[in-house]
Amino acid sequence: GAVAQLDPPVTESQFTDATGRFTLDRILPGQYNLTVAAGGYKPVIVPVLVDNKPNFAVTLPDILRLGRGPVGADAPTVVFVPPAPSPATPEAPQGLPSPAAEPSGLPTPTPPPAARVVATLVGNGEAGLADGVGGAARLNAPRGLELGPAGEALYVADEGNGRLRRVTLAGAVSTVGNAIQRPFGVALDATGGLYGVEFFSGVIKQLSPTGAFERFAGGSPKGSTDGPRLEARFSTLGDAVVAADGTMYVADTGNHRIRRITPGGVVSTLAGSRAGFRQGVGAEALFDSPEGLVLGPEGVLYVADTRNHSIRRVTRDGLVSLVAGRTTTQGKGYVNGPLA
Repeated sequence: GAVAQLDPPVTESQFTDATGRFTLDRILPGQYNLTVAAGGYKPVIVPVLVDNKPNFAVTLPDILRLGRGPVGADAPTVVFVPPAPSPATPEAPQGLPSPAAEPSGLPTPTPPPAARVVATLVGNGEAGLADGVGGAARLNAPRGLELGPAGEALYVADEGNGRLRRVTLAGAVSTVGNAIQRPFGVALDATGGLYGVEFFSGVIKQLSPTGAFERFAGGSPKGSTDGPRLEARFSTLGDAVVAADGTMYVADTGNHRIRRITPGGVVSTLAGSRAGFRQGVGAEALFDSPEGLVLGPEGVLYVADTRNHSIRRVTRDGLVSLVAGRTTTQGKGYVNGPLA
């Protein structure tokens, strides 16, 4: 047996017909997620858009086949149809070497990539501010993302609403703390401390135990001053990320720099100095409006160098190199190929 559930839930009749198509009867128009699950199998989520027609059918992935259960059963069942197994290769007789495959002269075919299903976790495409589950929740211009400890939830910088939001794996959205000004980035430290990065104010704020966001670093007026975190100054800010040792890295977008805040609360410039595009160490390297940050293995930082249309790599010593995107002679474009 299996469970077929709509999100948001509905109470009207749901059934299958003889052709194995899942039919929704008298459902209000809107965006839904249809989840089909059976014991021992990972649930399959299919996005569903209900229009104003009286009835319509949903075509499920080829791996699913819908049908009625045993005679007298009212609930539909789902039969999962796995790919056919490959024929077994006969084993070579004991004591004899396995025969070597003869070269065919043809290149080995590349297996097709695994299928990927894209589905909406929360929201329905309309801007708003509402906590809730799935399509009932509303966000407005979400920006930065941060995955919580053990992947139990996703934290979102909801810029348009001036909020940080928490999204569970089940799609339940809640608002964390009080308002914050135009957050572009969100960060978590190893102790669970939550930080919001305000774009225009150039201030990083930390969520206090009382649920209020308090100034953690930066202030007014904006600038580029290093020093103690509350005395240091930033320009417009894009993102921040915290390493396991408590060091925070900040994309100082307006100053075209990557800044660092030590666990002791001292701000310094790790790399960059002015707008440009150049590899190098520290101030010799140039960025143009860096925004997104991701911390990789061994403390290596990856930077979305926005106006240089490239991904840059920054070591702990401030050595900047190109990972992918433009070179010194090429600008933006859309080309697949080698990384750099």
